[in-house]
Amino acid sequence: MKILLIMPFFYDYEKVFCDEIGKMGNEVILVRDSVDFKLANSIQKKLFHNNFSFRFNHYINKIIKKYKTIKFDKIILVFGGYFVRRQHILKIKQTWKDAEYIYYCRDSIKNFTRILKFFDLFDRAYSFDPHDCAKYNFKFLPLFYVKGSKSYVGEKKYDLSAIFTFNKYKYIKTHEIVEKLPKNINSFIYIYMPSKKTYLFNKIYFLIKGIYIKKSDFKFSKIPLSTSRKIYEESRCVIDCPLTNQDGLTIRCFESLNSQSKIITTNREISKYPFYNENNILIYTEDDDINSEFFRSKFSPVDFMEEYSLNSFLKTLLYGDKFDYKYKL
Repeated sequence: MKILLIMPFFYDYEKVFCDEIGKMGNEVILVRDSVDFKLANSIQKKLFHNNFSFRFNHYINKIIKKYKTIKFDKIILVFGGYFVRRQHILKIKQTWKDAEYIYYCRDSIKNFTRILKFFDLFDRAYSFDPHDCAKYNFKFLPLFYVKGSKSYVGEKKYDLSAIFTFNKYKYIKTHEIVEKLPKNINSFIYIYMPSKKTYLFNKIYFLIKGIYIKKSDFKFSKIPLSTSRKIYEESRCVIDCPLTNQDGLTIRCFESLNSQSKIITTNREISKYPFYNENNILIYTEDDDINSEFFRSKFSPVDFMEEYSLNSFLKTLLYGDKFDYKYKL
C-alpha cells in the first residue's frame, strides 16, 4: 500500500512510525502536521491569526502539488491540532478521492476543541483518551511501547528520571515531585527548552507570578530518542506529568513499564488499566509523601500485553484490527 502519513515530528517517533510501517510491507511518505514558528512568530500569531492561516494553507498546497500524481491507498493524520482545519482536509480529499482516511488524536479534546470540526471527515477516527471516545464516538486506541513484547531486565543506573520539553505545568509539577523525594536519590532530570529567547520569555512570565526559574534547569538541545529510551530503561522510576486535562496515557507510561521501571504520575486514569499495580505506579497528589521504599522495592512483574506494542497500534490504525484493552471507564 501507498500511505501519506501526516503527523507531528516529536522526538523522532515519526521515524519509528515510518520504519515500522515499512516493515509491514507498505510505502510511506511522511509530512509534518504543522509548520515551525519562532518565539516572535508565536506572539504575532495571537495578534495576526489570518497571516498564519495563510502560511499553513500555502504549506498544504505545496504538499498537494508535490504528491498529487501518487495514488495513495490510505491517508493518515495523527493529531493536527494546531493548524489543521476542515478546509484543509476537504482540499486533500478532493485530490485523493479514493483513499481511506484515518485520524488519530493523541491529545485530549479539552485542549484542542477545533479537532471536533474536522474529525468526522475521516472514515475511521481513533483517540487515546477514553473519555473523548465515549463522548464523541472515537474508537479507543491507547498509545504504545516500541520494543515489542520483550522487557528490559538490565542494570538500573538511576533511581529516578524525567525527560520532557518545557511546559509550565510539567515544569512546576516535576519540581514539586522532586522536592518531596527522599534524600540521596540518584536522579536524571532533562528539561528541553527550545531556545534561549523562549527561556527569557518564560523567565519574565514566571517572575510576574512570583516564581523564579534558573537557566541551569534547562537544556537547549534535544536529547535523541534512543538516548532518552536508554535512560528510562536504566531508571528504577520515571516521572510522568501529562498536560492539564489530558486523560490518555503517554508513551512514557507504556515504555517505562515495558522496561520494568516504576512510574510516578499525575494521571489518575492509569488506575483503570489492567496493568495497574500500586507497587509499580504511584499516582501523585499534592498531599502525597514519597518514601524511599517505593524506589528500593523490586518491580512487580507485569504481563505486559502485546496489544500495547507499536506493531499492534499500527495494525489497528492501518487495517482496523481490534484489540481488547480492558480499560475500565
